Amino acid sequence: MLNDPEDKVVFSTRWFDVVERTCIGWQEPYYMVRSSDSVTVLATTTTGKVLLIRQYRPALDRYSLELPSGHTDCRDDSPEAAARRELLEETGYRAEGLELLGVLDPDVGRLTARLWCYFAPRAARVSNSQDGEEKIEVIECTPEEFLEWAKEGKLRHAQDLAIAFLAMSRGHLRVAGGRTEE
Repeated sequence: MLNDPEDKVVFSTRWFDVVERTCIGWQEPYYMVRSSDSVTVLATTTTGKVLLIRQYRPALDRYSLELPSGHTDCRDDSPEAAARRELLEETGYRAEGLELLGVLDPDVGRLTARLWCYFAPRAARVSNSQDGEEKIEVIECTPEEFLEWAKEGKLRHAQDLAIAFLAMSRGHLRVAGGRTEE
């Protein structure tokens, strides 16, 4: 049960709660992280480029190259609305349509949140600056570069690699003769 009445919040922040759960047959309590769901968008521009962002991640103490993403929150009517908001906030781009690629469980051992994965074709720039609080650099790359950077370890965020796989499995990023096509 996701919200068991016996669960006890042992630590809380504005981003997540650490929850203690007693499991039958376990000697020690089980701890999990409860937070809102998140969204990630693999967006391609009208010219076929993949949109990435580069931002500092304190948990890693380094910059990370990744797809636009963020948490759902009270401003959003749906995960799709959150995906549209995050894409615009982080990149200044808007896509006419979004396709749900899948809903994933990012960490079945500790996290309760789900990850909503979207593909946004033909995104167009509508703003020159991002609206979010993070300092973000927008990077456009070809699908070939995107997959090469993943192979080289420049793209290391596991959820982004999962979304790339989902997009490829639906024909949005194709590999033909060792090359990627849009």
